[in-house]
Amino acid sequence: MGSPVFLQGAVTFDFVTIRTGSSRIHVAAFGDVTINRGLTLTRGQFFLVNNGPFASSAPQGLTGTTTATTLTGSAGWRLLSVPARTLSSAELDDDGAATQLGPSNIFTGWDGSEYSEPASLPTTLNAGRGFYLYVFDNDDLGSQSLPITLDIDGADPGVADDPRITALNTGDGNAGSNMLGNPFRNALDATRLIGIRGAAPQVAAIWQDGAGAGTNGGYVLTTDLNDQIPVWQGFFLDIPSGSNLTGIVLPDVAQVDGSGSFQGRRSAPSYVQLVLNGTDAATGDATRDQAAIAMFTAGGDDDWDSRDMRKLVPFGSAYATLAFVTEHDLGDGPETHLMAQDSRGLDIDGWLSLPVHLDAVGTDPALSVEPVLSALPEGWGAVLEDTEAGVRHDLRSGPYAFTASAQARRGGPLAARAERARLATGDAPRFTLHVGPDAFATANEAAPTAGAVLADVFPNPAVGVARTTLTVATAQRVRAVLVDALGRTVREVLDTDVAAGAERRLEVDLDGLAAGTYLLRVSGDSFVTGRPFTVVR
Repeated sequence: MGSPVFLQGAVTFDFVTIRTGSSRIHVAAFGDVTINRGLTLTRGQFFLVNNGPFASSAPQGLTGTTTATTLTGSAGWRLLSVPARTLSSAELDDDGAATQLGPSNIFTGWDGSEYSEPASLPTTLNAGRGFYLYVFDNDDLGSQSLPITLDIDGADPGVADDPRITALNTGDGNAGSNMLGNPFRNALDATRLIGIRGAAPQVAAIWQDGAGAGTNGGYVLTTDLNDQIPVWQGFFLDIPSGSNLTGIVLPDVAQVDGSGSFQGRRSAPSYVQLVLNGTDAATGDATRDQAAIAMFTAGGDDDWDSRDMRKLVPFGSAYATLAFVTEHDLGDGPETHLMAQDSRGLDIDGWLSLPVHLDAVGTDPALSVEPVLSALPEGWGAVLEDTEAGVRHDLRSGPYAFTASAQARRGGPLAARAERARLATGDAPRFTLHVGPDAFATANEAAPTAGAVLADVFPNPAVGVARTTLTVATAQRVRAVLVDALGRTVREVLDTDVAAGAERRLEVDLDGLAAGTYLLRVSGDSFVTGRPFTVVR
């Protein structure tokens, strides 16, 4: 053991570096101790015995302290991480979060197609990697009823030991999911991860279990969490095929003062968030999907950028989710993807129309969309169009309630998966989000379809030619365009005067168009409406 260091009176340090061959350093302080700009240890451990206040303006996770987190609620999955270099699963057992195999309640990785369970227990959990743990909330077989406090002693990774994750999953579908974890004792800024040979994603998905809170839980995006990944928190990154990334560094400098939490949201980003609320038809618990965000930044791109993220299917047996439908070429040709976060630029010409897919499983018919409009540019508005109900809802006025039938419930509580949400062939998105100048929203506060009736596109899915009919209440100039999943106008369908009450046939030539989801958008002096449909080859 190294010799102790004694500090008499108040002491202030800037940029403290301790180089030692000792296994430990003990510091006894008899006054106020302030470390203004970080403490770096190249070897050994640091223990502070302090009779006066201790303050640090840049916490570095001092060795020898204990980091704890309390799991509350009831039985359910928790996505966790190790705020230390290593942790034995035996320590989880000791804290009352019993681990088991066959069936496993602990998964230590995701290989792109399925979760990895330990070959045996106890197993070692490493910094930078996330793990899933199912907490049983009972007193059987070594488990304890909640709340359970998990604690850990020892050092988190230091400046010279930033965790590097080099075995990355890349690809389409489930293959691009990577389960990582915050290795530090402070929150981690998701926008400051470092990519090796490529740009790192700047958005992560976190599983927020709702067990015990009357909800089924769901994924939350770090965009909605001040871009912070809390202590003890695991998370998913999305790395598509075609990426040049060979690794992710979780740097010490990306730490954020404080533990981070699921509260608050930063005001700087401009985005529209569609929070979908529902009810589990079997249990009466609430379902809540917060992972549907259309983001607008100066660096945003209609093609894939670091703020894009594909949609993950929730763990629960019952859920209702929304996802943006878009087309990206991620290295294997253009494909339709369901997005949890769709990143776009701020230079929108007129307005942008984004198809939105609804997926309801095991829920009651009554659902509602709760909008969050964050720091949209001056003069912008947002309108949600329900193409099935023929309703356009100005999101500035509050939530939108609707009904929808649901598919059958899915597997039991231990059915863990990291599936990508998929759009079935011929499954047209129910909603369209229109975002743009405020005049667009203002002109359509009254139900805009009252001035026109646009029939569903037929056939759907369509090959060669798609058809529909339009009837307007008053004579006016009408323009119809075909918009792809990126919001680009790809066909001019109609631009002419239409007589009142007369049924006008519209035909859309589909030759040369790639397979995918499209929106036929029709506007006149008194209305704006549209119908989504799918083109197949």
